[in-house]
Amino acid sequence: MPTETAAAFTSRAGRPKAAAKRVPISPQIDPDVLETFKATGPGWQTRMHDVLPEAARTRKAA
Repeated sequence: MPTETAAAFTSRAGRPKAAAKRVPISPQIDPDVLETFKATGPGWQTRMHDVLPEAARTRKAA
C-alpha cells in the first residue's frame, strides 16, 4: 500500500478535540428568543453560543 494511502487510514475523522470541553445543559429559553435565533437558519445554536460569552463578560463588568 502506498504511504499516502496508509496515512489516510491512520488519521482520525471528524472534528478535532476542543481545548475546553463544553458542559451539556438543558436551559429553558423563552419561545420568542428561540424563534429569533432559529429564524437565522442553520447554525443558530452556534450563534446563540457565540452571544453568551459576551453577555457573561458584560454582566461581570456591571
